[in-house]
Amino acid sequence: MKLKSTYDDYFLRAVKRFDSDVSGQRTKAFEMFKELEKVGHVGSIKYLGKCYFEGIGCERKNDKARDYYLLSIALGCYKADPGPSSYEVLRMIDDEIMDAIDVVENARPSDEGKNISCEDMYSAYVNTVIYGSQKTLAWYRLGNMYYDGIFVEQNKKWAIYFYRRAFTTGGMERYYEADNALRLGKCFYYGDGIGKDPVLAKYFLRHAGHILWRYPEDDATALCTSLLDSLGKLDNTYLFDGKDYMEEDDYIEDTASEWLYHIPEYI
Repeated sequence: MKLKSTYDDYFLRAVKRFDSDVSGQRTKAFEMFKELEKVGHVGSIKYLGKCYFEGIGCERKNDKARDYYLLSIALGCYKADPGPSSYEVLRMIDDEIMDAIDVVENARPSDEGKNISCEDMYSAYVNTVIYGSQKTLAWYRLGNMYYDGIFVEQNKKWAIYFYRRAFTTGGMERYYEADNALRLGKCFYYGDGIGKDPVLAKYFLRHAGHILWRYPEDDATALCTSLLDSLGKLDNTYLFDGKDYMEEDDYIEDTASEWLYHIPEYI
């Protein structure tokens, strides 16, 4: 498999095997979806969740199913195809715990005298994504857990899409909103978990900077300012659109909007 068109053909063949009534065909489908995951094929994500949830071609593992269904929601491809929807499956896996996020947010693991495990935190944040009102904060916290490998297997690529979901959902406390944007900006600046992109780096760093100026003594403010200064004004080669040059601000906004709200085919 070398070209995206070949990956897409391979995905369709995997789906055909998945829909088969023959056990051996479904086992092969699972193996094919795992191969597609390695190249970042988004279509494989929800199918892998279904495989792990129902034990199709693999041992049934709710923890693994939860991971893939959660990512499918973050990516925006959570509808019932294959059914049920990602939200419905997560409701089957996790019982509703009202106000779970408030419990863990008020007792972080580092607090003395508190006994909240990372597993409890993870469950509370997933639960909040499904049932709660503080979904944005939950996405941000989940992004941190995947970025740092806390309780879950470290996966910076996945973390970026949890941060993206937090950014597009909105409604977080301003400092957390700034930190979420700063984390995205750093990832694009350094190529950490995703390809380097000075345009997107500048967009997110600038968004963070609009908030962080209120915290002049904070280390995050100094870092944000330093990275923005090093980017400077974008080169005209980034501003070419068709046959016309665009204003830098317009180009940055257009590029960011496309990345934020477009369901990717590959990650």
